[in-house]
Amino acid sequence: MTIIWCNPARMALVNGLGGAFVFIGKLLMMIMTVLICYRILTEVDPYKVKVSNPFLPCIIILLISYAVANVFMMVYSMGYYNLF
Repeated sequence: MTIIWCNPARMALVNGLGGAFVFIGKLLMMIMTVLICYRILTEVDPYKVKVSNPFLPCIIILLISYAVANVFMMVYSMGYYNLF
């Protein structure tokens, strides 16, 4: 605990960078999942014929991927918060 009070600037930097990495990780996971879903719905043969509008399924996939990315990045955030 004393190491935290001896280096407050370093602690703030690590906390800020860790939070930024968690946010960027969540964002990239969500974007890539939705892009893959959109490409599958518009280019794969049975889906491109049967699905007339791919945006509603992509929104649902976005919500599900946010939940999964949030749970996945919680493990990472516990790791960098417990460094000090």
